[in-house]
Order: sequence, then C-alpha cells, then structure tokens
Amino acid sequence: MPARADLHQGSREQAHRPAGGHRRHRGDRREHQRAPLRAHGARRGHEEGAEGLRRRGEQGDRAAGRRAQEVAHVARRHLVGDDVPPRGESVSGLRAEVEERFRDLRDKICARLEELDGGKFRRTTWERPGGGGGEMSELRGQLFEKGGCNFSKVSGAQYPSAIAGGAQGEGRAPGGGENDTALGIQPPRPEELAGKPFFATGVSLVLHPRNPFVPIVHLNVRYLEVGDTQWFGGGTDLTPFRPVEEDTRHFHRVLEKVCNAHGRELYPRFSRWAKEYFFLAHRQSERGVGGIFFDYLRGESHWPFVRDVGDAFLPAYAPIVERRANTRFTDDDRAQQLHWRGRYVEFNLLYDRGTLFGLRSGGNVEAIFMSLPPLVAW
Repeated sequence: MPARADLHQGSREQAHRPAGGHRRHRGDRREHQRAPLRAHGARRGHEEGAEGLRRRGEQGDRAAGRRAQEVAHVARRHLVGDDVPPRGESVSGLRAEVEERFRDLRDKICARLEELDGGKFRRTTWERPGGGGGEMSELRGQLFEKGGCNFSKVSGAQYPSAIAGGAQGEGRAPGGGENDTALGIQPPRPEELAGKPFFATGVSLVLHPRNPFVPIVHLNVRYLEVGDTQWFGGGTDLTPFRPVEEDTRHFHRVLEKVCNAHGRELYPRFSRWAKEYFFLAHRQSERGVGGIFFDYLRGESHWPFVRDVGDAFLPAYAPIVERRANTRFTDDDRAQQLHWRGRYVEFNLLYDRGTLFGLRSGGNVEAIFMSLPPLVAW
C-alpha cells in the first residue's frame, strides 16, 4: 500500500508542476518533462529503500507461484480428468481470501517462533492425489523440541463417507443449547455432506517445548465447503504438565478479549466447548487447561472472528514462552512431561477431528502426525 500511495503522490506532483514556456525548443521541452520523472524516481527509490523493494519482490514471487499452481491445476483437470472442483465453484467467494490469509498467518507465526527459538523451520510441500495439497513447516530447535505449523488446501469430488456418517462427530455440537442457532452454530446434517464435492483449507499448529515449564500449545483455524454448505471451525488450547495460574489466566484473558470483540456470549460458549472437546473420555480427564473451541459457524459473517482468533495466538502464547523458557527443571520434571505427552498422543489419535479428517480424506500422513511429540512415555 505505501508504494501505491507514492505513485499517486508522484502523479499529483507532476500534474501541478509548471510545464515551462510555450516557446521552448521541442527537445528542451522533452528534457524538461523527463527531468521531474527522474527526480521522482530517485525520491521514490530513496523513500522505499531496499526493504520495500525486497518485500514487493517476495510478494510478486509468491503471487507468480500461485498463478503457476492454478495454471497447472487447470491443465491437470483437462489432461487427466481430475475431479477437483475448480476454484470458481466456491459457494461463497471467500475461498481465495481465506486461503491467502491463512498462508500469511502461517508465515507470521513461524517468523515469531524462529525469533523465540533461534532455529529455522524446514518447509516441504505435498500434493494430495485427489486434489490440493499443502505445506508442512517443521522446527527442531533448542526451545521447541518439535514444532509443526501446517497449511493445507484439499478438495475432492466426494466428502469422505466415514466423516459424513458421523464417525468424526459431525452433526453434533457438544454442550450445545437453544442459543447455538443464534450464535450461528448449525451442525450439518448427514444428507448435506454425503457424496458432495468438498473444499477445505486451514492452518494447524502444535508445539512441544523442551522445557517442561513451557506448555504444549495447539492452534487450528479452518474453512470448509461441502456442496452448498460452508462453515468455519477452529480453536486453541494450552497443555502444561504442571499448570501455572498466571499463565492460564493470561492465555484465557487474551482469548476472552478477542471473543468479546465479536459478542460477549462467544467466550462462555466456546470455552465450555473446549473444556468438553479436549477431554479424554477413557481417562475421564481434561487434556490441559482449556482455551476455546468452535465449529459449524456457517456463513461469511464469521470470517472476521476466525481471522482474529488466528491473530490472537501469538499474544496469547509468546509471553508465556518468554516467562518460562529459562526455568530450571529436574529429571523428574522431564519424566512427568513425557508422561503427560502420552495423554496428548492418546487424544490426537482417538478424538482429534483434524487428525481423523486428514486420514480419511487422503491427507499427507507426515503432516497429520507432525502434531505428535518426538519423545513420549507411558
């Protein structure tokens, strides 16, 4: 945007600059006209600096890469009869905007985590045979023993039948009540999903810190289209092996603030939903200290809320990391941490909707299991 403002400013300056005497020699007049343009270019280059040029170059490269992917996608449909619904068939028109914003969120989160850790994410791309794919970003660092921040965009001709039939928990909202409809929570009926073309995109993150006093954290924001039905879902939660009241209070305070900006009824409902969703029924215990969870938010009106939830992740988690990263810990602390990670593995393999959806829709197995810790004990 600043570059565009500079161009407009330059145009105004040229429009109001005297053109010189009417009797000037034609060559002098051309030289007179070129001089302001050169001066404007010099000023603009000075004002923008190398950083501005670099950013525009990266944006241009990214846009060019996406255009190339779209061209390849269209070519693949015509050459091999790919059954992926074309981008133009989005039921909302939001698809491209959500996809772009989710990529930017992934980039912003990875950049901040690299600052905290000192290491670098290793990014690999993958393609789904039925349509779409994703980018897997993995960090093995000093602070974060293992971290993954994944972007995915998958599509296909038929929504996975196992999910549509209710195996993933579709069609119900735990802890729901009469107020759910007013909040925009409308679980889809099986007949709305079965056999319908689908599109799904999202960002999913899990961090397993090395220091036991830095909590495990999870974030997911997603957007789905199935036939003529569309909805948003997501959530974030904190899993310390030994809860610290200051950290829990801070995490929930940030989430409550972002919810209240869109309606004071949201935080009580979504924090209760998280408490019920992140629950290990076979152990009758919660996974951690909660957070928020939401699903089946139908319609474009919920996009600003979902966008803000993603943006709230770093303010909610980074201060906790900075407070606890240098806390001294014992071998016993480490043993308890590994034991608690076992509960995390159990939840992800038995209950997590993202894991089940990814496996049943033909997602990348390595990206799906990136949420699992590097070491664990039972």
